[in-house]
Amino acid sequence: MRRACDIRRRRVRGRRIASLLVSVVCSLVLAFCMCACSLSDVNEQGQQFGKVMDGLVSGGSQPAGNSGGGSAEDAAAPIATDSVYASFDDGAAVSVGAARVDTSHVAQGYLGVKMSDEGTFKVRLEKDETYTYDLSSDGTPNYYPLQMGDGTYRLTVYRNVTGNKYSTEGTKNIDVKLDNEFQPFMHPNVFSNYDEKSAAVAQAQSLCAGLSTDTEKVSVIYQWLSKTIQYDYDFAKNPGNGYVPDPDRTLSTKKGICFDYASLAAAMIRSQQIPCKLITGYVQPNDIYHSWNMVYLQDKGWITTNIQASVDEWGRIDVTFEATGGDAQFVGNGSNYTTRYTY
Repeated sequence: MRRACDIRRRRVRGRRIASLLVSVVCSLVLAFCMCACSLSDVNEQGQQFGKVMDGLVSGGSQPAGNSGGGSAEDAAAPIATDSVYASFDDGAAVSVGAARVDTSHVAQGYLGVKMSDEGTFKVRLEKDETYTYDLSSDGTPNYYPLQMGDGTYRLTVYRNVTGNKYSTEGTKNIDVKLDNEFQPFMHPNVFSNYDEKSAAVAQAQSLCAGLSTDTEKVSVIYQWLSKTIQYDYDFAKNPGNGYVPDPDRTLSTKKGICFDYASLAAAMIRSQQIPCKLITGYVQPNDIYHSWNMVYLQDKGWITTNIQASVDEWGRIDVTFEATGGDAQFVGNGSNYTTRYTY
């Protein structure tokens, strides 16, 4: 009897040690998957902007399963949008300081801003939260998501004066009524920029040719990304200040950090008229700052490695962890994920 008890104790001890080793290994995997870019928050009073990944600014995070706007009836209805691309209507644009702002597509979940002037500029959108973005000065339209749902947004354009000091170029209140809550996640934006000529769109169309359900399309895109794109450990050590991903660049180089994975995944999935959120936030147990996606599926639930999504709900997909061999415990039902910003 005593020997049997000793054997049982050794077995329990062995399982505990094995469990500890698994936890250590998974922690190392997470450490490798991190973006390796510490974030400096924007001062809450707007006195200075973040130094790294400037689009990730102070403000409360939005619940991952609720984008605002629309209703329960909207969520159950077929998801439709006029176009999965974005366009800038010069005829409808108004001046906000030196910037030109197009509000003609706010029902489709995005806002267009152009600046043709020398200098460094920022755009800030405020409603329930605050999001601050870079604004290019070469006259190219920049598209910003209206992810805070229906209501009045306050747009402010800032011009850099010196160092971290910015002056207000102009402000405008914008009333938003979305066609449905999914619209902000069905179009390009500054962190997942694409158009009908993008290589990312062509790749998604090739992969999804002949597929009829959203489940099949998301699954094949997810699997292709996790097997094709390599994690760029060298670049992750120092991605630089204000890093902005480019889906086509990631597709061309076949490597990137977590922000690149999530950006490319969003571009490919949205191009198939499937709502897809690009999310940044923290992953436990090591509180790593990370990027991932959430996809809304209307047809059958789907299962791929580490992921399961049910009918008519947002399903979390983490291409970075899958591509680098991350453990399922860090994806699963999302209990280890804390959303900070949604794009």
